[in-house]
Amino acid sequence: MRCRLERGIPTYLYSVPAERYPHVAKPHYTLPDGNLEQYQRLMPVLGIERFVIVQPSFYGTDNSCLLDTLDQVGDVAVGVAMIEPDISDAELERFHRSGVRAVRLDLFKRAGLPCGGNTGIHS
Repeated sequence: MRCRLERGIPTYLYSVPAERYPHVAKPHYTLPDGNLEQYQRLMPVLGIERFVIVQPSFYGTDNSCLLDTLDQVGDVAVGVAMIEPDISDAELERFHRSGVRAVRLDLFKRAGLPCGGNTGIHS
């Protein structure tokens, strides 16, 4: 007996076409290449109708792959972006129009920041 998720939403999908989107110079990790088409073929098998695409930290704050993938899939996915502390309101609005609904903190990158200090990120 197979278990199917009712409108399942996996929360950590990466679209990783490495040849088109190079990673940062010294990534903490990398992932094997994967692509959207492979994932879309698995969706009906797993009973998944919608999903979340999370910006991998090895792309840093270059969200090009995330935004391109959101553009390809339309309303079936939302995104989680990585941003710099000085991101403009206009850029945040552009991300929102593209389907980004959350931001991801790179805790490795921020590990050197003082606890309770000014991180440069404001609500």
